[in-house]
Amino acid sequence: MKKFDYIISAVAFCFGLVIFYVTRNVEKFYNGTPGSAFFPRIIAVVMFVVAAALAVNTFLKRSTYKKGEVIFNFGSVGTQRVLWMFLAIILAGISMYFFGFILTSLWFTAAVIFIMEERRPLVLVVSAILLTLVIYVIFTIGLQMYLPRGRII
Repeated sequence: MKKFDYIISAVAFCFGLVIFYVTRNVEKFYNGTPGSAFFPRIIAVVMFVVAAALAVNTFLKRSTYKKGEVIFNFGSVGTQRVLWMFLAIILAGISMYFFGFILTSLWFTAAVIFIMEERRPLVLVVSAILLTLVIYVIFTIGLQMYLPRGRII
């Protein structure tokens, strides 16, 4: 299904354009070091390269998808994990706004580990607490940066 590959390529290219547009007024460099727009612009360039590579690969590809071939199997375990991860990421973004980094990181880490099929409660809880603590210490003590606080807590 070449049409689908071209659509994905166009969407990736548009995401790259959006990133460039959103970061147009953000400093690229600050006192000789990379500024806030540096990393997003790198991501945008990667999006352009990936979009171009997909379009060229699709154009040059000799074989085409067979009629009736299943491209996405929503019943497969892998696809379901990806969909659960998308949902968890969206909820984490919303949770970060309301509850801040610490509470969001605790449940999000446990959720990701659970999605990856670790079911032992002790592993879930200990991993979530340790990872959140390590990230907190690295950013607040090591880098002297404050992590996001929530609007509610």
